[in-house]
Amino acid sequence: MGKQGGLDRYRLIAAFLVIAIHTSPLLSVNENADFFLTRIFARMAVPLFLMITGRYVAAKFWENDPDEKGSSAAVLLSFLKKIAILYGISVVLYFPVGMYAGHYKQITVTGIFRMLVFDGTFYHLWYFPACMLGMVIVWGCSRIGKNHQREIKNNEDRNDANNVIFVSRNNANRNDVKEEILAQISEVGFRITFVIVIILYILGLLGDSYYGLTTQIPVLKTIYDGMFQVFSYTRNGIFLVPIFLMIGVWFAKVERENTVQNDSYWEMSEPKRWNRKHAGLGLLISLVLMTVEGFALHAADWQRHDSMYVMLPIVMIFLYIWICAKPQEPSKKLRSLSTWIYILHPAVIVVVHALPGSPGKEIAGNSLLNYVAVVIGTCIISIFGMYVTHRISHGFDLHVRRNK
Repeated sequence: MGKQGGLDRYRLIAAFLVIAIHTSPLLSVNENADFFLTRIFARMAVPLFLMITGRYVAAKFWENDPDEKGSSAAVLLSFLKKIAILYGISVVLYFPVGMYAGHYKQITVTGIFRMLVFDGTFYHLWYFPACMLGMVIVWGCSRIGKNHQREIKNNEDRNDANNVIFVSRNNANRNDVKEEILAQISEVGFRITFVIVIILYILGLLGDSYYGLTTQIPVLKTIYDGMFQVFSYTRNGIFLVPIFLMIGVWFAKVERENTVQNDSYWEMSEPKRWNRKHAGLGLLISLVLMTVEGFALHAADWQRHDSMYVMLPIVMIFLYIWICAKPQEPSKKLRSLSTWIYILHPAVIVVVHALPGSPGKEIAGNSLLNYVAVVIGTCIISIFGMYVTHRISHGFDLHVRRNK
């Protein structure tokens, strides 16, 4: 990760923002302030998680050599296995809570499919299947042009290969021309993928914050109402996730292509890298525009949900640059803590709401106090969970070493 440890710190902040979305901390103070915090500002949380995943996982789909058959598939399968384990543990953990809340009453086979693949078995667990599905889509798109690359690399004697691109380079070394062709094919595939994920995001917008527009067009309304029989929201792995994974891939590509020797791209001297002050200004302006967009859509009553905005990808681009342009050491502990907090906070919300006596009533009647209680409780349990799992893992490693 180099000196991009700021991403670990902001992952933790993003986890606290997710808690805010689920507790509405400013609702007792001001309804508009709470709408801004939870329905606009906090919507940066999940995209940041996705962009980091794109930067460090999905980017490998484009780094693999076409001759290394199955290499990118191995990366995909490894990621899917990791997320599936987290998802499975979370499903088991929240199954009793869901039963108590009556989420599974009169459940059908279709309903089970919808929950497991799209909606999640509890309200925050949608992220895990969405991340897996989005990653599969991005991986599939990354295969665009790969077969052609492999064909060119494995057929050195094809005369037409040198005529695909850069015909004027008649005197260039054959291998150089071939590598240039391969790079061009990869770039074309990358751009096509970006077009695809942008189209998917636009389609998602029409079922999310811009659903009010969709309802005014009968054909679109019929299509989207049919889609909502399969999943509850377009905030899912098909429409929301791929674009932010690809923005992360794009950043990895920029860093890789512009890094000199072993220096981190973000540590290079100006003006070789993006300027943090300029990124901060861009972040502020784009966030203001997204705020205007969010309140306008809310006032027009167009929003079926509020996870997707036109300005959100632009906000996230500036946010990523602003974070990474300040070199910081990575922190695996903070990275792990943010995951624990994301998974456990709904359970703490249930516990806090169930507190007996006057303390419980006071917390339940004050949204800000409720948020603070949930944050503190979740952090305590998460840190304890990290400690216990670390000790168990450490003890297991010692046992294995002694028996070798």
